[in-house]
Amino acid sequence: MYNQDSRSTIAGCFVVAALYGVQARQGDVGALLDQAGIDRAVMDDQNLRVPREAFTRLILLIRETLQDEFLGLSQMPCPVGAFAMMCHACMTCETLGQALERCIRFLSLVTHSIELSLRQDEDEVALTLLHERAEGLDDRFLIETLLVSLVRWSSWMIDRHIVLRQVDFAFDEPAHRDEYLQIFPCRCRFNRRATTLFFSSSYLSAPVVQQPLTLKSFLAQAPANLMSHYRHDDSVSALIRKRLSGLEPAEFPTFDAIAGWLHLSPPTLRRRLKDEGASYRGILDAVRRDRAIFHLSRNELPVAAIASLTGFAEPSTFHRAFKKWTGLTPGAWRASKQVASEAG
Repeated sequence: MYNQDSRSTIAGCFVVAALYGVQARQGDVGALLDQAGIDRAVMDDQNLRVPREAFTRLILLIRETLQDEFLGLSQMPCPVGAFAMMCHACMTCETLGQALERCIRFLSLVTHSIELSLRQDEDEVALTLLHERAEGLDDRFLIETLLVSLVRWSSWMIDRHIVLRQVDFAFDEPAHRDEYLQIFPCRCRFNRRATTLFFSSSYLSAPVVQQPLTLKSFLAQAPANLMSHYRHDDSVSALIRKRLSGLEPAEFPTFDAIAGWLHLSPPTLRRRLKDEGASYRGILDAVRRDRAIFHLSRNELPVAAIASLTGFAEPSTFHRAFKKWTGLTPGAWRASKQVASEAG
């Protein structure tokens, strides 16, 4: 869904994954691709990308063919129209927290194969998704889609871009790991006990600003509006991250300097970042992490050189930071990618 061209194209791996449920039911995959206007070659070459509009048509065709909003990727189908009914049910909620609780309740009435739960502490929310998948069927696309839809629907409800702090996945790191940096631009951890979104608890008290008239327009654009960015991410943390991504580590500005660049006082910037569940140190770490992953996965530079390129004076400090970010040392991470590549 979802690399630097993600506003206009979809990675072929997601097209293939969306069709797993159809294949499991011996459906005519080729005919669906033809109707959607997607080249059948994508089934053999997942590096191909397809227009987002064509991918949206494919999702709608699969949903109508199987009469299942879960696209045949779950043990229990979800009736077509369930998402729209859930949206209507949440329109009378006053805050996002109330809307999410109602969403959880609604989903429990519609299906027993997916369970959502919400846990809140002083400053963070953990929204956990459990799925009882059908035996032998890869359900990662369904989980990815549900998570993205939840975040973008929630953002739309309060008309604010929800900034994720972290996402845990209860499955192995996929071959399309790089795509996750665009779908979920935050720390992603794999092989966890549960699939969970983490974000600031301040969003739960945000008022629901949408009305029945805007809901009608929202549903008319679904699912396309759930498979692309809700809107341009104009959050402060996103602006800072974009700024830092174009600089070398030695050029990274101080907190006061970045506040001046944004025409904000340091206390105001600190408060704005806190409201988004972010911090300047966390953004710096995320930029360094992404740069390290880029170099580790794309060339044979020594780890010591990559440490320098990502702003660390000592390789040992880089090793500790990278293990904190990913759970692996840089060398172990690179080795795991090589093994996965050879296996693929």
